[in-house]
Amino acid sequence: MLSYTKILKDSYRITRHYLILWVFGLFVIGAFNLNFLHFQDIPLRDLSKRATIGDLLVFFQDHPGKLALLSLTILLVSVLGLLLTNWSKIMLILSTRSILETKRPEVREQGKKSAQFMWPTVKVSLLTSALMVIVAFGLLGAPFLLISDPAYQILFWILGSLFFIPLAFTISCLNIFTFYFIVIFKHNFGKALNLGTDFFVTNWSQILGLTFLLIIIYGVSFMVGVSLIFLTKIFINLFSSGNLGNFGFSAMLLTAKGLEAFFFWLLLAGLNVFLNTALLLFFLQMVTPVKGEEPAKSKEMFVSPVAPV
Repeated sequence: MLSYTKILKDSYRITRHYLILWVFGLFVIGAFNLNFLHFQDIPLRDLSKRATIGDLLVFFQDHPGKLALLSLTILLVSVLGLLLTNWSKIMLILSTRSILETKRPEVREQGKKSAQFMWPTVKVSLLTSALMVIVAFGLLGAPFLLISDPAYQILFWILGSLFFIPLAFTISCLNIFTFYFIVIFKHNFGKALNLGTDFFVTNWSQILGLTFLLIIIYGVSFMVGVSLIFLTKIFINLFSSGNLGNFGFSAMLLTAKGLEAFFFWLLLAGLNVFLNTALLLFFLQMVTPVKGEEPAKSKEMFVSPVAPV
């Protein structure tokens, strides 16, 4: 029988006891971490004043080499980020599964197994990311390009947002559960995608219930953690401004920013591990029959004939 309480308790226990998982949690949503830390003190209006799109186009027309270098850098960073994020997700799945079976994460052993899942999971990430971009552009971007009346633009943007949220949720779930079928049951990309879609369609109400709980826990924990980080930063700034010279104040401010970044990454790492563990425990509970219990039809559909990793 599905128990959200047990899933959340077990997820918290695993997150608290196995800190090695936090290393992989750091890189699951690394881009968001960097954006938050980098832009929190930089008003976007200042960036827009410094350079317009026209200025950039003129600059790159005059400096094609710099444009090529920038494009290559963006490409390399994107590819490395994609590989690192997918590898971290794979390691979270394998290590958590190992903890459930042996009480040990066995990171070295799981690291050796992770390479075989890289290409299929990268294909899943590319597909779901492309779908997300297409849906976002079609529902949120197209009205501003096709409609000139501002009032109608806002109306269609609101209507598009109402459709975008459930579609984005569906695409995210397909990404997550297809990952599980690839990594845990070793299915190929096509079969895993079909099984992930079937799993979501069959269990969407339970998934929605768990997601609602996780959003509340994640949101509250995030706000509390960020508030504590900023309060600590303010306290350090107030303390140092009246007691240190210019050099000392600058050093203290730099230290405060470094600690702020460190604790923010740590907060997100723990939350990412908790979130991923809860979803994995839910998945395993739905696809694995309980001992002494007659398997439900939905479970029979997804139990793989291939031995688990």
